[in-house]
Amino acid sequence: MIKSLDMLDRITIYASTTLNSDDVNVITLLYSPLIEADAYKMYMTLHSLLNRSSLTSHTLLHKEILDILGLNSKTFTQARLKLEAIGLLSTYMHENEYIFLLKSPLTAKGFLSDGVLGMYLYSILGDAEFRRIQKLFQITKVDRTNFVEITASFDDVFK
Repeated sequence: MIKSLDMLDRITIYASTTLNSDDVNVITLLYSPLIEADAYKMYMTLHSLLNRSSLTSHTLLHKEILDILGLNSKTFTQARLKLEAIGLLSTYMHENEYIFLLKSPLTAKGFLSDGVLGMYLYSILGDAEFRRIQKLFQITKVDRTNFVEITASFDDVFK
């Protein structure tokens, strides 16, 4: 159900994990071309409002979140719907209270191999840019052929 929030509606934000640097890279380089700037800003800001130990926020009024984001209600709703549709947010309501459950992004490999997300990103970026972004997430294996390991052990150094 698509619903716009009223200014005095109360919102509490929850997440199951914090974002690590890999998550931020995936959201920035893979998700953001799909969800665009306002939804990207909303997702990152909602994560920033979480208490790191409980992974929950204090309850905020919808107006307070709009003020923090610098968005109007219509733009906020559009951004929220994009986050929901892409799988980064679930929204629950009871009367004038809402829960925003932030979801972790897919891994880069999971995103790029996803038939819907990967193909949608490809259609937006085009072949050359898609391949360039894809290479940023590939881990190159070090060719150690012809090399001999000479790493010191603990006992070698701390006798």
